[in-house]
Amino acid sequence: MLKYIVLVFIFLLHGCGGGGSDKQPTHQDDSSHIPDHSPDDDPNNNPDDNPDDNPDDNPDDNPDDNPDDTAVLNQPPAKVVKTVKCDEAKSSKLQEEGQRWSDLTQLPIKDKPISVYNIQWTPNNMLLLYPNNVFFAAEHGIRVGDPSSEAHVLPDKALSGNTPFEYRKLNRWGVTEVPLRWPIYLQQEGHVVLRPHIEVLALQKQAEVAVQLVDLATNEATAATCVTRTRSADNSAQWKVTIPDVKPGSYEVQLIAKKIPRTDLGVGTFRRITVEGTAIQPNQAGVIRARFRPDSQHLRFGSSMIKDKDIEHWVIRTEASSGQEDLYAPITTPFGYLGSRRQKDTGLPYIFNFSLWSYDQIDTPITRATDWSHLLAVGHPDAKYSTFDHEGTGVKFKEWEPYKDNTSPIQTLLIKRKQATTPSTNTGVSSEFDTYHAMFYKPKKQAWQFAYAGRSKKTVGKENKFGTFLEIPGPPTINRTGYNRRQVTYVGWAFSQGKWYPLDIIKPEGSYRNVNKIWRMNAAGNGFVAIVGGYEHFIYPEQPKPIQLSQPIMEPPKGTPKRILVNPFVKLESVSKTQVALKVIGKPPLEVTIYHGANNAMTFAEGINVESRKPSRHNVIDGWTFKQQLTLSKPGKHTIPIQLTSGHFVRVYVKNKEGQA
Repeated sequence: MLKYIVLVFIFLLHGCGGGGSDKQPTHQDDSSHIPDHSPDDDPNNNPDDNPDDNPDDNPDDNPDDNPDDTAVLNQPPAKVVKTVKCDEAKSSKLQEEGQRWSDLTQLPIKDKPISVYNIQWTPNNMLLLYPNNVFFAAEHGIRVGDPSSEAHVLPDKALSGNTPFEYRKLNRWGVTEVPLRWPIYLQQEGHVVLRPHIEVLALQKQAEVAVQLVDLATNEATAATCVTRTRSADNSAQWKVTIPDVKPGSYEVQLIAKKIPRTDLGVGTFRRITVEGTAIQPNQAGVIRARFRPDSQHLRFGSSMIKDKDIEHWVIRTEASSGQEDLYAPITTPFGYLGSRRQKDTGLPYIFNFSLWSYDQIDTPITRATDWSHLLAVGHPDAKYSTFDHEGTGVKFKEWEPYKDNTSPIQTLLIKRKQATTPSTNTGVSSEFDTYHAMFYKPKKQAWQFAYAGRSKKTVGKENKFGTFLEIPGPPTINRTGYNRRQVTYVGWAFSQGKWYPLDIIKPEGSYRNVNKIWRMNAAGNGFVAIVGGYEHFIYPEQPKPIQLSQPIMEPPKGTPKRILVNPFVKLESVSKTQVALKVIGKPPLEVTIYHGANNAMTFAEGINVESRKPSRHNVIDGWTFKQQLTLSKPGKHTIPIQLTSGHFVRVYVKNKEGQA
């Protein structure tokens, strides 16, 4: 008697899909039962055609539901209220190193009980502003370099990401109207003398640069307009700008290119600005410090009305503010991350990430494909099954951009978890895995669309907790955006047993002593606001308390799916040594691939070979041994000739213009 072990992909499309297995009792895949249907479910129901599952209005455009934006917005360009002259500098010799070796200390900010500036006070009469403590907007090509080996012993090493480098040059400065920024604090009234040092080649000279001292309290500037001269590395001093009558307070020294003769060559190689004058006194003047880019903020969602373990799926809506640098603000799940990066200035989502971890840096690498997290389906035919390796190792889809034509900064996601029901046997049976499905709302079409599905064994037994983090990607050589505050607002709901509950509790995670992070309820009391970045830091209690909304929105907008429907897309009717009988449903043409072999390669058609900087951390796992491809021009039942061997695993993969599984 033949013994076949059959495992089949499921397919989900526009919130529906399906799967099937043959009728062999041994190791039958139960993917056609994901997720469970209500008794009154129509098996042919499609949310796109169901008025109960389609929004009558756009949930992303309903002003009554959107939390308001009450964060302090980033400052516009400073208003120049006073101009001073720009003199040629005569000397370039660095007499002192200013605050470079000073420890960071906290200065309380007046009338703000938990707010501080982290400052390196100078022990002498000079401040040193140089590439290691500069800030600038990203994505303009500007970068710092020429690393020194002294960084590991400097007091500010953590502010450059604990890299072994101290940066002493800034180049590729080929863009106008983008300030180079250094925040400083003065406790002594007096005048300030700024001496910028920039190496300039003959072909680079005659660039026009604004040298500014900006009062951070008023966003008003005293400025000089200067023109570069040819300067060598031995004598790079360009100008001497004297600013009189500077009052105590917080300021930002800025260099802004206004005209660049050769943008391909840039302004030149920036070395430093020395700051002197009667306002620069020992322990009375210092550089305000913040991390080169903001550190990440982690938050956990919860509901006062339902326990985490009882939640079936989550709907979470996020909105990134405009006028800020880029950020990454995904939803954190038991399996990994779901969500998008946000474009600078607009806050629009892009790069929709669905990452299923298989193991992390401290785990022993997995040697069997049947234990790996694996992808099941995706809502686009061009998406590529792929792997990733960084803090964790796992699988994700690439080369699909669901937000290509999106114009809304609001992202609304639905995530469903079906937990494993049987112990692991290492054979790849679906009931041994947690199964996840994700959908997203498309504002233009005012409809929900299926995004991704996958399975994870790593999450089995983990608590049913969801949250978020705000992260700013990028190395310290090119991302120096710590000055820039990023803000995201959140509204969420949990679904269980046919009823919605608001996610009305948010709890911070990690260390919250001396951080530039804010989390709070919005002014309307119906949403949460999370902020990272900026010069101001906060001394929170060691155990900050959770925050609960005062006026939660009890249900999501009408049309939010209460279930993800799964309809049969492909079903194995029968299997023998010589043929496979399939039933397929979907819009033709349908590209079908039948994989088989003695080893179960799950959904890894080509096997697993993680591209990594540490190849020893991973095992190369073989894919399917045999495959047979064909195109079906119509749905229905089809009998496909094939040559199989007893005990082989079989998997069916199907793709059409609406997706793949």
